Amino acid sequence: MMAYTDKFQPADELISEINTLKSHISPVALPKFIGAISVSAVTSYELAIKEIFIDYASNKHHLFGSFIQNYLSRLNGRIEISDLKKEIKKFDNTLAINFETEITAVEHVEPSVRSCYQNLIQGRHSYVHANRINLSYDECIYDYELGKKIIKALHVVMV
Repeated sequence: MMAYTDKFQPADELISEINTLKSHISPVALPKFIGAISVSAVTSYELAIKEIFIDYASNKHHLFGSFIQNYLSRLNGRIEISDLKKEIKKFDNTLAINFETEITAVEHVEPSVRSCYQNLIQGRHSYVHANRINLSYDECIYDYELGKKIIKALHVVMV
């Protein structure tokens, strides 16, 4: 079993590399790099979420863990907060309530956490489906870093 946070490493490394190159990237090309970051970041979110769900199920029973692993192969980017709540309710309705409570607690410190998470997912979607990115470079990275707190909230309630 990996720590769910290990799933962030590829996106973190990509951001680090692009940061070192950023001064040499033309304004015309920069949106393509922002798009690549958004794709990598949301993929990291999805893999981290799957890891958390599989760990939760495996801790209940190894066969349940295997079942959830197969089931989640169909998650495919449906990781908006409302989607996560629907999935969590399949395990236990109380988990969904606790997840919302945890996000609300994070919002007391980071009021925009929910919108940043959703914003990044939407940015990735528009890049993948229309080759347009509606995020600035700094906004994309900020949204990604803050959005990790949504994944952490999920982990907190499912461990």
